[in-house]
Amino acid sequence: MTTGLAAGLLALAGRLFPAPELIITLSAPPEVLLQRKQELSEPEIRRQAATLSALKFSAPVLATADADTLQEVIEVVMLSADRIEKELTGKDEF
Repeated sequence: MTTGLAAGLLALAGRLFPAPELIITLSAPPEVLLQRKQELSEPEIRRQAATLSALKFSAPVLATADADTLQEVIEVVMLSADRIEKELTGKDEF
């Protein structure tokens, strides 16, 4: 099962690499993904999206951005980076 394989690979990576302090996942409606990834079928895009949403990530800061709009991705990245900076330094500003 792909979900089990993906989870197994994620677990293996967790043992091989340092734990991340920030994880940002990107999501977009299937219609947008179909336009960008024309080599994939709609059922495959939906399957991959379901696999991603089934994965359990662990990090001090978890965020999801709507990849349909670049502005939202930028905002989520900036806000998440700010949260990490505050947690690591104890400061409210950069």
